[in-house]
Amino acid sequence: MCNPNLGGIATNNSITFVTIIYIRVMVYRQFISKGFFILFFLFIACKKDNSKTPTTTQDVKPQPVDSLAVRQSLPLKGLELIKNTKLNPQAQKIANQWQLFLDLDLKVSNINTVNRTRLISYVEETETLYLELKAGKFPAQFNSPRIKSRFLLFNTLLLKLKDHADDSRLSDSLLASETLEVVEALNNTKSMMNILATEDIESDDFIN
Repeated sequence: MCNPNLGGIATNNSITFVTIIYIRVMVYRQFISKGFFILFFLFIACKKDNSKTPTTTQDVKPQPVDSLAVRQSLPLKGLELIKNTKLNPQAQKIANQWQLFLDLDLKVSNINTVNRTRLISYVEETETLYLELKAGKFPAQFNSPRIKSRFLLFNTLLLKLKDHADDSRLSDSLLASETLEVVEALNNTKSMMNILATEDIESDDFIN
């Protein structure tokens, strides 16, 4: 025959065991829930930090410098050495009535300020001024083969520079050298104008 006390003890033990299991489950649930939220917030924080990293890197990343563009935006080296021949008072007095020459002389005098990108169009504008001068009327004192032959050399050198100015393969030093040749050709023309202006010879004595 069974002892009734033993049955009560077994029942109490079962209740106690279930209670302990329930308490443990609740503790584990709270621990897991808190751990989950902690991990979740850590994940969000890391994600925000990672999203900021590329922006920061992009902000501090130096922009590449286009050396060709920089070089072409600056005046050619060596052109600062250009010296323009001045007309003497007698020649200047005659030239003041020759607007086509004054325009051409001013254009060539400012060629040392031109960068490589602008050079080709600047040379074309200079050529246009020369062609207008050539087609126009020369002052009597300068209507001479000694003047016109020097203008012809000037135009030849100008066309040479025009052919090379648009060729990116050529060095800046070569273009600067050819530009100096053009300026020097006009200087030689002005030197001859100075001579003719002071000569006591009528222009009819020269061959047109």
